[in-house]
Amino acid sequence: MPGDAALGRLLTHQDATFDRRQVIRTVAETASQGLAYEQIRIRTEEFFRSLEAIEVAPGRWTTPEMLALEVDALDRAKRGRRTVPVVRGLTMGAINDRPSISIEQAQTVRRITETDTPVAVVVGHAGTGKTFALDAARAAWQSAGLHPRGTALAARAAQELQSGSGIPSQTIASLVLSLDQGEDRLTDRDVLVVDESGMVGTRDLHRLVTATTDAGAKLVLVGDPKQLGEIEAGGLFALIARHLGVAELTENRRMRDPVQRDTAQALRDRQVDKALLRLHRSGSLTTDGNADRLRASMAEDWFLERSDGKNAVMLALHRSDVSDLNDRARSLLEGDGQLGPFVFASDDIELCVGDRVLALRNDRHIGLCNGTLGTVVSRTGLGIEIKTDDGQRLDVPASYVNAGHLTHGYAMTIHKSQGMTCDVSLVLGDDSLYAEAGYTSMTRGRMRNHIYAVSAPDPNDPTIELRRALARSSAKQSALELGGRRL
Repeated sequence: MPGDAALGRLLTHQDATFDRRQVIRTVAETASQGLAYEQIRIRTEEFFRSLEAIEVAPGRWTTPEMLALEVDALDRAKRGRRTVPVVRGLTMGAINDRPSISIEQAQTVRRITETDTPVAVVVGHAGTGKTFALDAARAAWQSAGLHPRGTALAARAAQELQSGSGIPSQTIASLVLSLDQGEDRLTDRDVLVVDESGMVGTRDLHRLVTATTDAGAKLVLVGDPKQLGEIEAGGLFALIARHLGVAELTENRRMRDPVQRDTAQALRDRQVDKALLRLHRSGSLTTDGNADRLRASMAEDWFLERSDGKNAVMLALHRSDVSDLNDRARSLLEGDGQLGPFVFASDDIELCVGDRVLALRNDRHIGLCNGTLGTVVSRTGLGIEIKTDDGQRLDVPASYVNAGHLTHGYAMTIHKSQGMTCDVSLVLGDDSLYAEAGYTSMTRGRMRNHIYAVSAPDPNDPTIELRRALARSSAKQSALELGGRRL
């Protein structure tokens, strides 16, 4: 049975706060020999009487550790050492070198480069060209003799930050490890840019705030609290953003259709009725009372878009749905003779020349990042050769495929799609969808974004379940925010 501190850390692994039911469940799950209900109840009450449980709102508690992390990070962000600003002329030079830069992108560049605040926050709506703005900021920082560095939670996100902005980037895990082992260090000439900060958990984000403020380096947090959020305990990015103020990128430069842009904004603003009406009127919403028929229609639409030369992707929240959609897509390709010779098979996957594949695990030796998309080119002696979407040809060994780290890439989870751009995004909507996932998935496509939902039994309102799902937020709250005036 874990002690109070260990129990508190388990309770705050995925959320900054917890309720009584979570404590009871965690006590029961961590009792290696099993406990009678009365013993579970007694242990639960002992924990609530300990110093490890702090009530922040009626029926919600946190731990001293989590509260201290949030307080310290916010204090450092507000009152940390002043950093080296960029002279305005250098910033304007970087902006003028990019004639296509928008007014708000230029304003964002100035805000994050010309100030001496220890932490700056950029909130970038989906498709607003944040990496293009960061490229201009990089040029300004480098002109001033500063050293911009980038980091992100996922290897693919770090790779895309580097390729899009020119900022040398790595994963948060590798950065923290190198800092902790003394192999790397930050100085007051460094600028650390954290991409997709809204997905970074409180403990990791606090570590980055601490590392930069201790060194006198500047920290730039780039993210969007309205898109997919943290897997671990979170809410710190949103908390810091609310207290510091943000530079905000709002102009959607990805989506070409103004109706689609307006729909995306309505989803972001939680104006679900307005969004559904626009989806319906623009023909971007398909409903069917039969789930199998609905998925068949979705796969057929994908096939037609692909056959028309478009980069179309099917998105779903759950892996089981993604697997089903991949199977349907592949059957259509096989039936039309669009797949080449068979090259490889494992217990989990069969591959032919021309198959689209998606990497599910980082492997530096191969050159693959979790989330890399590519196309099968040929069989090799030890596995297969693929051509990634950025043009690399990589030999993928059989061991990687046999371990289940490669899957078909016609459909993917919504989480895998964050940060990506395609021509057409086709989204499977169900009652497990939520606001952030709906907004993220319905903003991937440049040309079209379409949602497919099983219609509700109510003939007067067949989209009632989808409406409820898109109105439901899964955004995590910090203990400080939840506590409000109580803390």
